[in-house]
Amino acid sequence: MRIVISAVCAISVLITLTACNTVAGIGEDITGSANWVKNEITSKPVDLGPSSGDTQTQSETSK
Repeated sequence: MRIVISAVCAISVLITLTACNTVAGIGEDITGSANWVKNEITSKPVDLGPSSGDTQTQSETSK
């Protein structure tokens, strides 16, 4: 009986350690992806079109 309990405990510990390693790996993947997106967004200027306060652009588009 003692051998069975020891085996179950050892397997439980191994499963727990494997799960923690997997969760840590997923966290690193998400962090890496987030950093890549942040770098892509900040490195490329985005043309959002005319601003709502630009009267010259508004008058040109209404002609």
